[in-house]
Amino acid sequence: MLIFRDTPCLGDSTNVFIKGTTTAEVLGQLYSRFCGCTYITGSLSIQLSLGTALTEDSFNSLYYLKEISGSLQFNTIPSMSTITLPNLRIIRGQDTFASSGGPVSLLIQSFTNGFLNLPSLTEISNGGAVFVSTSGTCDFLNVLWTDILSNGLLPDYSNSGCSSPSTDCSSCSSGHCWSSGSLYCQNLTKCQGCGRCFKSSGDGSDQCCSDLCAAGCYGSTNTQCYACSTLNNNGSCVTQCPPALVYDPVLFKL
Repeated sequence: MLIFRDTPCLGDSTNVFIKGTTTAEVLGQLYSRFCGCTYITGSLSIQLSLGTALTEDSFNSLYYLKEISGSLQFNTIPSMSTITLPNLRIIRGQDTFASSGGPVSLLIQSFTNGFLNLPSLTEISNGGAVFVSTSGTCDFLNVLWTDILSNGLLPDYSNSGCSSPSTDCSSCSSGHCWSSGSLYCQNLTKCQGCGRCFKSSGDGSDQCCSDLCAAGCYGSTNTQCYACSTLNNNGSCVTQCPPALVYDPVLFKL
């Protein structure tokens, strides 16, 4: 049973892997530390042992995860069908991996076979995406990474061993996807003249999100953001905290 926790969970420094000498121990630590978490403060690095049988449910402890303030790394993932983090929408990259090409916030390495699905991921705020020795899973080539990465960065596939994806995304309106099926179509959120945008429910035209939004939005106000670029004040994205209030014990109000 997954327990929803709408409070930040403490992650690790970049390249500090979840503790455990076996895959079972690593997955056990992953469950005890992050099950039901929606926000991780810090980074999440997962390294497993080859030859271990896994299923998609092996990572269900991360089902509710929406935001990572640091970076995300999957390293040495055994042969399996799918890893899906269905609700992860933003990797902020406040703590990154160093590489010759610059800082990296998403590192996928030694993924032998299967699919990596991050269908809600619409923004990596800082740092790039690098794929190394992932010849068994190449469908990330279908993703329009320029819509996710910031500051004009491009993904690095040079050491991935991939040349082409195996999935056809023609059924997706965006023309891009993480793997087959409508659940894994990529939702594009960048538009000309906007930082992020959404489709109008009326005529389907592109409408700009508030400048205070990160990762996209579902309306034009600062209360309709999927994440906040600076601060979240009880559901409203703002640039600074409101002034402190003083309680008046005579009038029984702030």
